[in-house]
Amino acid sequence: MAGGHSNARAGHRITPHSKSALHSTNHRPDLHSCAAPSAEAQKAWGGLEDSARTALAAAAVLVPQMEAAAAREADIAIEAEAAARVAAELSAAAATARPAAEVAVAHARATVAALRGRGADVALADLHALAASQMAAWRAEHPAATNFQEVSREEAGLAGLPGGSLVAHTASATLAGRRYALLAIATGEAFPAGGLAGAVLHWGCAMPGPTAGWHPPPAGWHTLPPVSHPAGRAWQTPFGAYAPVIGGRAVAAIGAAAVLLQLPAEGPLAGGGVAGIVRRAPGAGAEWLGDARGRDFFFSTAGCCLEPREPAEEEDGRVGKTQKKRPGRTREASWEAEARAWVAVDAAAASPEPAGDGLVQRHNAAVLLLEATQAQARMPGGAGALDESDLEEAQAACEAARRAVAAAEDAAFEAAASQAEADRLARDLEDERGAASTARGAAEAAVRDARGANARLRGRAAEVAPADLAAVAAARLSAWLAWAASRGATAHEGGTEGERVTAFRLEGIEGDAVAHIGLVSEGGCWSAAVVLAAGQAFLDGELEGARLHWALAGRPGTPWQRAPAGWATDPADSTEAGGCAVQTPLERVQVPGCEARQDIAVWAATLQVPLESLEAAGGLAAIIQTSSGRWLGCQAPGGGRADFFIDLREAAERALDLEEAALGVADGESTTGDAPLEPVQRRPWPADELVLLRGGLEPCEPADWMVSEIASQEPKAERSLMHRFNIAHGLLEAAVARGCGAAELAALAVWLRLSAARLLTWNRSYNVKPREISAAQERLTSRLAAVVEAEPGARDVARLALAAVGRGGRGDAGQRVRDEILAIQQKNAAKGGMMEEWHQKLHNNTSPDDVEICEALLAMLRGGCDPAGYWARLEEAGIDAARLASYDRAIRSEPRFTVEQAPGLLRDLSAYLVTLKAVHSGMDLQSAAAAVLGYRQAPVKGKGIEVPPVREVATERLRTLLRSALSVQGNGAASAVEAMVEARRELRPALQQGSAACGGRLRDVLYLDIALEGAARAALEGMLGGLEGGDLGATLALLALGLENTCLSLGSNRELVLCLKDLQAAMAEGCARTSALRSAAAAERLGRALGALGARYTAGLQPTADALGRALGLPLTPVAALSEEVVRGTPAAPLAQLLRAAGPALRAAAGLGAWELVARPPAGCPPVVGRLVEADSLAAAPARGYGEPTVLLLTRVGGEEDVPQGCVAVVAAEAPDVLSHAAVRARNVGALMAACLSPQRFAELQTLAGFFVRLTPSQDGSELAVEAVDAAEVGGAAPSGEAAPALVRVVPAQRWCGRYALASGRFAPGVVGAKSLNTQALQGRLPPWICLPPSAALPFGALEAALAHECNEDVKADYVRAAGFAAGADALDADARGAVRAAVLRLRPPPALRSELLYALASEGIPWDEQLWEGTWAAAKRVWASKWGERAACGMRAAGVAPRDLHMAVLCQRVVPARYAFVAHTVHPTTGDAGTAYVELVRGLGETLVGNAPGGALRFTADKARLAGAAAARTAPTAADIPKGAIQVVGYLSKSAALVLGDAGTRGGVEPVLIMRSDSNVEDLVGFAGAGLFDSVQSAAAVEEAVDYSVEPLLCDSELLRVTLGRIAAASVAVEAALGAAPQDIEGVVSEDGELFVVQSRPQVVIG
Repeated sequence: MAGGHSNARAGHRITPHSKSALHSTNHRPDLHSCAAPSAEAQKAWGGLEDSARTALAAAAVLVPQMEAAAAREADIAIEAEAAARVAAELSAAAATARPAAEVAVAHARATVAALRGRGADVALADLHALAASQMAAWRAEHPAATNFQEVSREEAGLAGLPGGSLVAHTASATLAGRRYALLAIATGEAFPAGGLAGAVLHWGCAMPGPTAGWHPPPAGWHTLPPVSHPAGRAWQTPFGAYAPVIGGRAVAAIGAAAVLLQLPAEGPLAGGGVAGIVRRAPGAGAEWLGDARGRDFFFSTAGCCLEPREPAEEEDGRVGKTQKKRPGRTREASWEAEARAWVAVDAAAASPEPAGDGLVQRHNAAVLLLEATQAQARMPGGAGALDESDLEEAQAACEAARRAVAAAEDAAFEAAASQAEADRLARDLEDERGAASTARGAAEAAVRDARGANARLRGRAAEVAPADLAAVAAARLSAWLAWAASRGATAHEGGTEGERVTAFRLEGIEGDAVAHIGLVSEGGCWSAAVVLAAGQAFLDGELEGARLHWALAGRPGTPWQRAPAGWATDPADSTEAGGCAVQTPLERVQVPGCEARQDIAVWAATLQVPLESLEAAGGLAAIIQTSSGRWLGCQAPGGGRADFFIDLREAAERALDLEEAALGVADGESTTGDAPLEPVQRRPWPADELVLLRGGLEPCEPADWMVSEIASQEPKAERSLMHRFNIAHGLLEAAVARGCGAAELAALAVWLRLSAARLLTWNRSYNVKPREISAAQERLTSRLAAVVEAEPGARDVARLALAAVGRGGRGDAGQRVRDEILAIQQKNAAKGGMMEEWHQKLHNNTSPDDVEICEALLAMLRGGCDPAGYWARLEEAGIDAARLASYDRAIRSEPRFTVEQAPGLLRDLSAYLVTLKAVHSGMDLQSAAAAVLGYRQAPVKGKGIEVPPVREVATERLRTLLRSALSVQGNGAASAVEAMVEARRELRPALQQGSAACGGRLRDVLYLDIALEGAARAALEGMLGGLEGGDLGATLALLALGLENTCLSLGSNRELVLCLKDLQAAMAEGCARTSALRSAAAAERLGRALGALGARYTAGLQPTADALGRALGLPLTPVAALSEEVVRGTPAAPLAQLLRAAGPALRAAAGLGAWELVARPPAGCPPVVGRLVEADSLAAAPARGYGEPTVLLLTRVGGEEDVPQGCVAVVAAEAPDVLSHAAVRARNVGALMAACLSPQRFAELQTLAGFFVRLTPSQDGSELAVEAVDAAEVGGAAPSGEAAPALVRVVPAQRWCGRYALASGRFAPGVVGAKSLNTQALQGRLPPWICLPPSAALPFGALEAALAHECNEDVKADYVRAAGFAAGADALDADARGAVRAAVLRLRPPPALRSELLYALASEGIPWDEQLWEGTWAAAKRVWASKWGERAACGMRAAGVAPRDLHMAVLCQRVVPARYAFVAHTVHPTTGDAGTAYVELVRGLGETLVGNAPGGALRFTADKARLAGAAAARTAPTAADIPKGAIQVVGYLSKSAALVLGDAGTRGGVEPVLIMRSDSNVEDLVGFAGAGLFDSVQSAAAVEEAVDYSVEPLLCDSELLRVTLGRIAAASVAVEAALGAAPQDIEGVVSEDGELFVVQSRPQVVIG
């Protein structure tokens, strides 16, 4: 606030208060109050009296002199003010006259130019004449020059200078046997106004073209003027000034400028020329003047280098017939009518033109031109008589200009004279002011001496001393507290004298201020009572009527804050002062002992301010405003003025001590207190509040510049941790300046992590004080905290860096590391041996190892002083004797303590551990909690530690939660984890709002959050051993707590939050089996999310770690494991172990086995036998498959992968969807596919890799027996797909039907494929509540017809070349297939195709919009091109289908906006039970199901017989129509994402999305499903969105679930019946409004 006030000039005034001292004589109060004085006292008193009288006499003389000087100053000030006013008025008049004169002169020049038949004073013809004169002058100066040839003449405007022009004459000549290019450049203004004064030509050699660079000229060049200077790659030559000769006089006012260049015609000039640009003098307007386009001028010199020819002499002997001129840019200059001679400006020095700023000269030039024009008209052969009216107009204009110029000149003269007089008086005034100031200073000094002498008579140094102020403040505070006590309040002093008294030195006046602080408690609320007393050393009335402006502030110099309600003041008439301040009048108070002296007083005010929650904002800020408006503050430490700041934190802590005395909080303890613990009551926090869309670690390549910089700085960083932290801070600042990229911050975090892991040197031959290390830590970590707040995208990596660095002590904590160890040694007689060695290390290079050493010493003391405890604890911390000895200040001795020393050392080292952790430990919960809640440590060497609480965060609830967490930390209690997670929830709002919500201490709150994160993780890990076979509900509860802890820690956490919501919803299910199934699904989704998290950390950190490791020469093994170690240190680490612990019990509770059978061989086949081979994926199999029966062991199966040849079984760690394309293809080739869902059993399988195994599935598919067998048992068994491909019955395709597109009514065998025919077959055969999407098709042969159309001749040529279509090739290699696909994708639609397709769609009632065409046509082409896809080639080869027999139609349907998509098999696909249908359902479109997107579908079985009635119903079945028990859910949704339509297709049907489905003659047939061998493509891509199953209606409403699943099952039964009771593979959707659609059905491939 104070910064907004002005400060008047300091100094004392002669006032009645100060003059009163002149009349105070013989004032001897002190003598009269004493006994008989001694002779020496009498003599001393006499000397003081004499001094006082002398001082008073001097003041009596000097004060009148001061007053006389002030009077003279006032008189001259009046005269100077009047003169300045007159000068200003005349200057304004002159300023008005000047523009009018300018306009008049400009008009005169224009009329004269018009009279002369010219458009300007200086025309292009004049510039050409000037350039020609320059050439002539050169020839005259070089008579030896030969072969002179004029090459070109050019002219151009000057961009940026209105009316400016430039001409250039280029010529060549031979001089001294060397060929030269001559360039004469002249430039000028149409009406010269000084715009080219001081102009310079920048020039250089260049080649033609706007991007060609400039080059220096060949040696031997010259210029005129002869002065040139280098300017980078250019040279600069000043233009010479030239004036035309008019009427025998050189008129500089209408001059021009010119320069001549003489350059050797060689080098870059041989094929190029000269580039140049005009640079004007500063202040003249646009600095650089180029051509009309603003580009550099370019003058070609190529013609100057040609071999000279004999000139053709004309009559006048000039060379002119052979010169070259650029068409359109040069013209003949006609000088004959008005030849104008030019002379250099120096030649016109004797011109009678008057000096000035150019206005007079321009007027005179106009007059001279008028006279010259008249003279030329009268000359023989002249232009003849002038037009009289034009002549009169020109003469009148010149006369008007003369009068205007004269008026302007007169006004300017008067203004200048008046200003000179005003300046003289101003100088006189300054002299008088100086004299008056000197007199005033002398008088003030004399008065001061008199008052000082008078004060000394009273035994004082000043009239008002700080002691007087303190006495007034103390008395006033006592009175206030007594008044408060009279009302029943409790009053207390504010603490020690140092805590309750604050002294200030006033700034701007000589004086002091003192504040006294007390405490008042009323009704359980505490307030601070503050008295501020201010006074001048020698009173001059400055404080009379002053007011105190005050408010709260966090600390000195910070913004003011409004005081809480309930404040009171004395005097009571306080008012709002604007903003958040209050103004209170200062009350005049007599100084004790000087009551009779009215000229000696102080001013004071009393304020009572509530301490909300026993804590102040920090303190009270104030400033004094005098009655004259002057602002008075205190003297700032660095000079200048500052607001008064009265720190109330001590008072708040004193109040807290008084309030919490019952809790027994002692020195060295946190203010968490020891109140009895209560069970943690969690608040109903919404899980969605945890979502952070940014901030997670993302894959990134190393930031090379940062890695290089770190490597170059590492030798310096090895000197000490102070150096390392300071260097890290500098690198962090550099990264922030560059935009705070993830790669840069990752490099910094990895470097700090490597240091924390002791892979880097902490100290080498350098001593540094602990406080310096502490300060460097605090600086770095504060900046990292700021990055967390300012860069949300860098959240996780910045937190990772914070966790690798200690917090750094606040206050004097760093210094206490050094001081406290000395006190411990002295108090406990422990000065020698290991303690002394440790003391030396602490003094010179403390480090995080010191925390471990202190912990080890405490372990030894608790173990009866046995050194074994010391070494065991160090070993746990990774410290051995060799590391201790490696310190610069080595520790080689083993500690030795006696039993008598143990109690004192235990006490003192425990307190010392608080100091060490405050500096070095960021992850220690006790230390981090104390930093936020506040703590004290007793003084050492007079310096105590007092860390105030973070008022905005340290609520009573947080204190309670942290007490609970700390009381059971390390005991592995679930309540500890619950308290820690709840505490983190309490911290989260402040962390999200940033530093402002943390009282400016975001860093401390972040460290508490990080410490809680780590403590919760450690507690969970401590409980893992007791979970095997334990209570499933307790395990899931711990899993949910750990997952919540993880969500609180990580950015980009939406998937983890959704997992948490899934798990919480599953645990809340009423049905135990449903709860177990949903929990299993949530656990499966969580397992995937954790895997992705680990991969993200590896991709985000490991490349940088590897690069840094190489750059720093670190061992490979620990560096290679860095990202893994980081992941193990995240709160996600125990989640994977909890999942493993809960897995068996969870699956048992859900009725699930360790295996899930997805596809089994046909009935009657023997057990599957093959060699077990581990692979990354099915796609990673050899191109030609396996040469022996092979069982592939995979992590997961992709949705569009094929079972390779030779593979007899696929075993995966994740279960693929049973009805996915991959599973259907496995059934096509008779391969076994299963998932092993037990991590332990999957690990056992991995040990059998390389051996032959036998796989025997149980009948229900819940188990798969695996045993190793000898290779002999394999015998000559042929691998799947190699012995004899199972040939597929190919449906013959007719020739093209002659139409490109058909409506569904024209579908027929041989015209379209089975997919279209099956869809048509269902028309009219299903109950009305089962919908079919309208369909059209591109029939067989449409592709070939489109290729043959004339619009695709070029495409067909490429197609035939790649496919061998004309030759009927049977097989193509991969490259050829790619070329064919590329050709098909380039197809153009024949006009008939477009029109026929639109007609077919309209016939089916499918709405259309022109915007759909591009997407629809592209989708159709992709379907056709998939005929030559890699999957198709493998599938057709396995099925024994030749490429020439494969024909492709395209089924076109409107995509139904699906809420859910399903696939149903009317015969159970793994058991072969014809009475049971098996269905899988996903959220959104069905691609996530058939494509086996990660995660599981909702799976259920249906009793077909019990659903026959519902299937035959004419209306949609209700809950009453679905028999209980007919539907059995066997698995719940765990897919992370759903595919949904974007904006297209959801705007009321205006722009539908179409799907183009492959419809070949070899798919959807009995015995062969095809299952995605060819593509189905939408006209608009679907959008992926995360799925929140906790709020999914289908899962939240059990009746809706039963009805929806029942309808899907009933519809499947109805479709099977409609198609002749043949088993069906059905795809369908449930729309957003609940309608059920069957989008396609095909014969099901049934085992057996």
